[in-house]
Amino acid sequence: MYKGKKVGTIGDFAAFSFHEVKNITSFGEGGIATTNVPDFKDHMKRARFVGMDFSHKIKDWLYDVSAIPGKEELFVAVNYSTTEIQGLGLSLQISRNEQIIAERRAAAEYLNSKLSANPAIIC
Repeated sequence: MYKGKKVGTIGDFAAFSFHEVKNITSFGEGGIATTNVPDFKDHMKRARFVGMDFSHKIKDWLYDVSAIPGKEELFVAVNYSTTEIQGLGLSLQISRNEQIIAERRAAAEYLNSKLSANPAIIC
């Protein structure tokens, strides 16, 4: 939350990383991109699959990959797909997000209280 709003809703676009060292992890690489721009909805779906346009096949090829319009210029999407197991783990972690954050805050408060007695450590 930032100033009472969920962080994924503040700007036109947002990205969240679920790398293995983050609060919520997909047990490897992973992330989510969001937008609140209605005209970009279909482009976000294509971006999920590296900009592939499955409705436009190329002769002797499986699909067409085309650039996606950005806010100021075109870009080509990239994709690092997670496995089904990673997706399941991520889904379970998202469902207990508030609990994960509370546990991490409690651990940080504990460490701050223990380390604050040492003048060489700035908490």
